[in-house]
Amino acid sequence: MTLDGGRFEACYWPKPGKRLYVLLSGARDLKTKAWPNFDRWSWAPLFPGSVLCIADPTLALDTTRLRIGWYAGTATQDWTQSLADLVRQVSHTIGAFSSQVICYGSSAGGFGALALAARLGDATAVAINPQTDVLKYHVRPVRQFLKLAFPDQDGKEALTPEQRLRLSALEAVLAATQVKCLLVQNRKDLHHYREHFTPLAKRAGVDLRRSTRTHPRIWTMLYDGTAKHGPEPRNMVVDIIAAAEALCRQGRDDDASPLASASPQGATHGGKPPLAKTAAQAAPPETLVQQGSVQEGKDAEQKQDALDRSELEIEARIQDRHLVVRAKMQRPAQYSFYLYKDQERIAVQKYAESNEARWPLDTEGTYWAKVYVLGPDGTKISGRSRSLQFGGPTRRPS
Repeated sequence: MTLDGGRFEACYWPKPGKRLYVLLSGARDLKTKAWPNFDRWSWAPLFPGSVLCIADPTLALDTTRLRIGWYAGTATQDWTQSLADLVRQVSHTIGAFSSQVICYGSSAGGFGALALAARLGDATAVAINPQTDVLKYHVRPVRQFLKLAFPDQDGKEALTPEQRLRLSALEAVLAATQVKCLLVQNRKDLHHYREHFTPLAKRAGVDLRRSTRTHPRIWTMLYDGTAKHGPEPRNMVVDIIAAAEALCRQGRDDDASPLASASPQGATHGGKPPLAKTAAQAAPPETLVQQGSVQEGKDAEQKQDALDRSELEIEARIQDRHLVVRAKMQRPAQYSFYLYKDQERIAVQKYAESNEARWPLDTEGTYWAKVYVLGPDGTKISGRSRSLQFGGPTRRPS
């Protein structure tokens, strides 16, 4: 489809529920990857929600020469905003708000995920070894990008302040105070660790020494891979998705009444306000769902008996061909467990005081559970266990 002069090619895998994953692509090899390319499209079954893969429209400006575009658009067309408008339309078709959208990508796709989440206002971004400032990336690809996308500007020194702001995911994330980010970074990828991850982490006040979930909205997962720049290791994907789900749901109950989110006020194509202003306007007031009604978050926090999502710990293991899931809270509560195989719910354990559930496993597949916790005052929170692979029953020799 064409939006604001840009070609937005996409693939869509609808699934039940109100979670939408938006997968964005990074740089492409001009010799081996034709445009449009959809990174991770074959991983769609792994994601617990609908999956929308969108190719970078900036690369369509010159498919023979341009290998990286950051979903930025051109000097006159802000295609990051167009991308956000498209994602809103798709999310509305499944009854989801932008707070239920998870934007996922690595490298230039990681930049796009951060920038898109900021434009949506309160989405969650998963950025793996991302660039956070286009102008701090390697000189040659940046020069080629500016030559084709910003032809009237003679190099980066000629960019306007608004254009520079569009090319900084770091500033976008810091300005959008309702956005949540999971930064996955290879410490041995020195350029991206030093020039892109570290500046964002420092500005946000995140501990650089270790993986952490202590920051209220920016979590980190650090690993030691090869010295080359690249995507996430395949064996980390399940843990990355689980962390993204936990971060997205923190302080919210997606299954009751999602947080409302509106398009940024005053954002019109051809005359958009600067990104920092747009993100601030898009951020909705903090709310907390309680028993089907929406109350002010600050008022709810004053209730001493209200449940806190950060208190919930979920453990999962396979033992003796059973999936065992245990939830831990620091106060009395009742627990309900939903068992899933791959993306299909196959069993339910209704609310009870027992904080553990056990299910026999007889067929191979990927199993996980969703846990709902009901407090004495009627408040409800939820969380998701990690996914575990079961290879099927062991056959005894005859």
